[in-house]
Amino acid sequence: MNRPGLDLDQQDQKGFSPLLWACANGQTPTVELLLYKGASLNLTADNGESGLLLAACYGHADIVEHLLRAGADVNQSDELYNTALMYSAYNNHSDCVAKLLRWGADLYAENADRLNAYALCTRKGARQAQLAIEEHLLRLLTTQV
Repeated sequence: MNRPGLDLDQQDQKGFSPLLWACANGQTPTVELLLYKGASLNLTADNGESGLLLAACYGHADIVEHLLRAGADVNQSDELYNTALMYSAYNNHSDCVAKLLRWGADLYAENADRLNAYALCTRKGARQAQLAIEEHLLRLLTTQV
C-alpha cells in the first residue's frame, strides 16, 4: 500500500512522472515496482510521451514487453502522431520493432509528416529495423498463402 500523500504519478515541469523517467532510462525493476504500486500506465508527458514511446525510443525492449503485457496501447502516439514503432524503427532498435509488430503495432500508421515506420527507418538508414519490418511482412505473406 502506498504511504498517504505519496503521489506515484507526480509530474515534473515537463510532465515526466517517475514511471516515464524509469521507462526512458531502462530501469526495468523500477518500472515493475511503480506499476505494481499503482503508477498510471497511460500517463503522458507534455508532448504526449508515454512510457511505451520512451522505452521504444531508447531501445529498452524488456520494458516495452513489460508495458505491453501490463496493457499499454501499442499504437498510442505523441502530439506529432509518432508511435512506439516509429521511434524504435527510426532509432534502429530492431528488438523493439519486432516486439511491437508481434503485439499488433500498426505498420501503416503515419505521423504528422505522413511517414510510417518503414519510411522513417529507410530514410535514416536504420538497416536492422528495416530488416525486422521486412521479416515481419514476409511472415505475414507466407501465413496468408
